Amino acid sequence: MTVGYIAPMTDIIRQHGLEYHLYADDTKMYLTFNPVNEDLSTIKSSIESCVSDVRAWMSSNCLKLNDDKSELLIFHSKRVPRPNITAINIGEESISPVGSCRNIGVTYDETLSFDEHIRSITKTAFWHLRNIYQIRHYLDTDSLLILVHAFITSKLDFCNSLLIGLPKCLLKRLQSVQNAAARLVSGSRKYDHISSVLQQLHWLPVDKRITYKILLMVFKCLHNLAPSYLSNLIIKYTPNRALRSSSKNLLVVPPSRTKGYGDRAFSVCGPELWKNLPESLRHETKLEPFKVVL
Repeated sequence: MTVGYIAPMTDIIRQHGLEYHLYADDTKMYLTFNPVNEDLSTIKSSIESCVSDVRAWMSSNCLKLNDDKSELLIFHSKRVPRPNITAINIGEESISPVGSCRNIGVTYDETLSFDEHIRSITKTAFWHLRNIYQIRHYLDTDSLLILVHAFITSKLDFCNSLLIGLPKCLLKRLQSVQNAAARLVSGSRKYDHISSVLQQLHWLPVDKRITYKILLMVFKCLHNLAPSYLSNLIIKYTPNRALRSSSKNLLVVPPSRTKGYGDRAFSVCGPELWKNLPESLRHETKLEPFKVVL
């Protein structure tokens, strides 16, 4: 299903004041609201009306909306209770809010703690590590590396930029997975110092891999290599008068009210990390040299 074919559906979503994200045949509709200042019954009615119109459009265009596969997830801060929206009606189904849901391989929970997502990664990764460990004597080093990168590293790196700013206790779980994989590949013992092993393998630790991913995305945004919805979040810093900082290729860091949520936004953490790079690296224009130096 192409975006051009379902373009009328996106117009219907916007008419109801909702936004959307599309991926293949998977459509996410969302809106933001203040549960204190806005009427929750009006919010619920807007969602149901939008889904009803989308459902009617799909039916008239030989498409089907899977009512029983639809999910409702309400994001909210840890410090406030979840807004009291008990359920929404989609077709003949009554959809109650869920505590978490999967979106393109990532498990989102209602407070964006990603605790369940990290738990899923560590559980699956350690299961693969145990299986690889049983056949390690039949593999040479190159084959062992291929298996580890295919089943372990790929899981640690998948959408890891979403984990920026999380508490160290959560990232420590992922680091334990990488440490175990490094010991398996290098043949080092359980209590050997892991830093030297990671350096020998040229593996960045988990938190540095997250930083690397975000800075690489900022570079792509600045050089028209990223999607427009990301590039529009990155704004070059241009002072009103001549300053020494004018030539340093800095970015605007928008104000953020919350450390646990606002500071983790790409529009905030990206420019914040960018300004800590050496000036020579900020002026690099080619992707491959930038990746090597970074």
